[in-house]
Amino acid sequence: MKLTRWDTKETIYESEHTTKKECVEDSIKKGVSLYRIDLRCANMRDANMAGANMTGADMRGAGLMDANMAGANMTGADMRDANMTGANMTGANLDFSSWPLWCESCRVKLDKENNERFAYHAMINMDEDVLAEFLQNPVEFANRFAERKGISKIKAGEK
Repeated sequence: MKLTRWDTKETIYESEHTTKKECVEDSIKKGVSLYRIDLRCANMRDANMAGANMTGADMRGAGLMDANMAGANMTGADMRDANMTGANMTGANLDFSSWPLWCESCRVKLDKENNERFAYHAMINMDEDVLAEFLQNPVEFANRFAERKGISKIKAGEK
């Protein structure tokens, strides 16, 4: 199995493993940088990618369910259409990355700083009247969207 860069197609790492997940995990154990790795549509369910350098990774359409990416450098990573349900991204550097706004990007474990980042970006784009309404009851505000879309609501005190 070969791991390649998405932009140059250059081989980053090669191993005897038969799955991309196993190859990625092996490369990380050996300290290989996964800079601009091509993980498009890869099945990375339950993969341990903690602490990896995945700067500029192309993860479009990847299955990242329950993957451990804690502390990973994901600066500039493209995660459009990735299923991240249950993934652990605590301490991950998500600067300049693309985060898909769909159900499969819910239930991701994030640290306080990244939660603050998401809140900041949402709130800075709100008109003053919308921001005032949001601040009165954030859960109720978010649940109006959930109700319109027919998805599960947030319960106060729960995720």
